[in-house]
Parts: sequence; structure tokens; C-alpha cells
Amino acid sequence: MASASVVIHLAAFYAEESSIDLMTWSLAAKGILESGDFYRSTFPGNCFCYPPLWAWLLAPIGALINPVDQYQLFAFCSRIPIMVGNLAVGFLLLRRFRADMSIFSLWMLNPIAIGVAQAGDFDVLPALLSLLAIWFAERRKPIPSAISLGLGIAFKIYPIMFLPIILLSFPKRNLKPAVEFFFISLLIPIAASMPYYFLTPYFIPSLLGYNAPRVSSASFLIYAVVYLLALLYSRFRGLSILEASALCLLPFYLILTPHDQYYVWALVPLFALFASNRLGWDFLAISSLSILLAVKRYLGFAAAKWPILLWAMPWIRMAISVGNALCILFLIFRLAVIFDLYDKSPLYRSN
Repeated sequence: MASASVVIHLAAFYAEESSIDLMTWSLAAKGILESGDFYRSTFPGNCFCYPPLWAWLLAPIGALINPVDQYQLFAFCSRIPIMVGNLAVGFLLLRRFRADMSIFSLWMLNPIAIGVAQAGDFDVLPALLSLLAIWFAERRKPIPSAISLGLGIAFKIYPIMFLPIILLSFPKRNLKPAVEFFFISLLIPIAASMPYYFLTPYFIPSLLGYNAPRVSSASFLIYAVVYLLALLYSRFRGLSILEASALCLLPFYLILTPHDQYYVWALVPLFALFASNRLGWDFLAISSLSILLAVKRYLGFAAAKWPILLWAMPWIRMAISVGNALCILFLIFRLAVIFDLYDKSPLYRSN
């Protein structure tokens, strides 16, 4: 089954895919090779609104394959690092979170992980690095944890949400590991991004043009309060870093209205928790959430093929939203209330 799941996962990448993100990657690779300023080459229409690490990965691909003249081949090859990231998550679950081949297969066959990667969205890479940071932190290795988290933030900003959770897990009697972790995890993305602050006037507009409206919204402020309460609750109940990360992250999907690709952020730690838990209800909730998101993601394609679905789309979307909310609420309840059912071994305990 494991081999079949890998074959199916890889076969999905041969499907032709055209998305705004893939076009943005093409323009970013063209920009970094021609002038080094990929923020300018994608602004404002196909805005590259991320830290620079992903563009750096695209550069060698663009050097070998013309990102404009050979767009289809470039689009396929630009998804190879994402495919490797999905495989790496599966192997990390196997080697470090005591998953068996069935958990590995379930991850490789997860429809939202496949769909997001097929579209060229690289969220699995910072999610993988964040999971590595959590694992290192639970093994009391602050510097490898900080490097992993710093690299994750250099891909996308969202892994910074794990920083307070990991930071508070270090013992209070010795502040050195916490100080090392804090500065190293922030120094890496700052060092990667700072040159663009001085070299191009498009760096800040690119980042803020897409993200600022979300940050300034009332929903984001509400989530910030809920995040803080969940963090304090996690410390009070003695949850592991992995459990606290999932608990603090899950309300994000109820309060804000994120893109489907952002659910990969939570699916990775949830699969790591399920690997140690193996409770059927958790599997049902995670699988249902993944399937509902996949249906939502491909609903537009289905409606284009079968126009009869158009009249039912509002009702289908409403049912999917309700189903998603119920799955997330159940998982929050499991983490917040019935947390003692999770594994208590030192590998998964933060204290």
C-alpha cells in the first residue's frame, strides 16, 4: 500500500496544471535570473508576496529551463521540490514520530496535500521545517530547532506562530537555550530578506500589498486573542509542543477565511499527533476535513464540466463549510479536553 500511495502521489504531478501561482513562479525565476529583483518582475499583477527562499529554489530550475519559453516544463519542474517536501513529511512521520506504513500511506494519499502541491503551492516546505523545529525542541535541541524554524519563516511568514509555543517550552531555570532559539530563528529570515529591503523598492509593497489587509482585519485581531488564550491554556494543562501547536493553529481556520492551501499548515502536525494516537475518531475528523477541502477545491472544475451543479453550488459550499467547522471543533475539543489520551512518552512531552 505504501508503494502504491507513492506512485499515485507522483502520478498526480503529471496532470497538467495551470494556476496563478505557477505563473508567478515563472516570472519570479525570470526576474531573479535577469536582474535579481524578482519582486519587481512579479509586481503588481502576479505579486510574489513571500520571503525570498522559495524564489532562490526556483532560480536553478529557471537557469536550466527557460521559465517563459518552456513554461509547461518549468511549471512541472518547479513542483518537484514540493513533491520532495511531501515525501519528506511522510518519512519524518515514519522515522521520528513512530508512524507505521499505513500513516505514511494516508499522508501520501491525502487529497488536499496532493491538490495543493499539484497547483504549485509550496506550503508543505515551511510546514515540514516547522515540524522539524517542533521535534528538535521536544528533544531539547534549541539550535537545530531554531535553524529549522528560521528556514521555515524564510519560506513563508506563518511559521512564526510556532515561535512563542516553542520558546515557552524551554526551562525557566536556564534562559540560554531560549535566548539562542529566539535570536537564531529570527536572524535567518531577517538575514535572507534584509538585502531586498535596501535593493528594491518593491519588497515591502509586495509583502504588504497582499498581507496587510488581512493583518489589519478585525478577524485577525480576534484570532490573535484566541491564540494567546490557547497558548496560556496549553501551558496550564501541560500540553506537548506538538499538541499546543495544533491547538493554537486550529482556531485560525474558524475565525479567518484562509485559502485551502493553508490547511496544510495544520494537517502536518495533526498527522504527527495521529501517528502517536491512532484513535479512530481523530482519523475520521482529519480524513473528513481533507476530503471536504478537496471537494471544495475541485468544485469549480466539476461545475464547468457538469453545469447542472451550478444551481447547487451555494448549498454544497455551505455544507462543506459546516462540515469543516465541525471537524475543526472536534479536533480542538480533543486537544483541549481529552488531551490525556495522547502519548505521554518523553518524545512527545515538552516538560
